[in-house]
Amino acid sequence: MPKKEHRIIIEANDETHQAWIKFKGQMVHKNFSDEKLLAHLLDLAEKLRLGEMAKPSLRRNHAAPMEKRTLKNQRAIAAHDRRAAVSRARHCQYPGCISTYALELDHIRPISKGGQSGGENLRVLCRHHNQYRAFQ
Repeated sequence: MPKKEHRIIIEANDETHQAWIKFKGQMVHKNFSDEKLLAHLLDLAEKLRLGEMAKPSLRRNHAAPMEKRTLKNQRAIAAHDRRAAVSRARHCQYPGCISTYALELDHIRPISKGGQSGGENLRVLCRHHNQYRAFQ
C-alpha cells in the first residue's frame, strides 16, 4: 500500500517565521527537506521529553580562553576568526546579494596563492556565490 501524503499548513507570526528560516539555514548542510526537518525536530522533542539528550556541561562554557592559538592545518579557520567574519557580515558579501541562507566562509586571496586562513582574508558568501567563485 503506497504511503499517504498529508499537507500541513501552519500560521505563524513574523518572529516564528524568521526563527524557522534561521533554523533551516543552520541545518542546510544536512540536506533536509522541510518534511525531514520537521521530523528531526519532532525526534529531538521526544528525546528531550524522555530525558535522553545529554545536558550541556557548564564547565565547557566557562573555560578560560587560550592564550596562544595554533593551527596544525593551515587551511583550517580558527573559531574566533569564523565568528568575527560572520558577525561582521551577517549576509552574503557578494556584490548585490543579501542572502542569509547557507552562508559559507571564503578566502578572498586563496591559500594556494599565498593567502592567510584568517582575519581580513575571510569573507562570507552564500553557497551559490561561493561555488560560483570557486569555478572562476
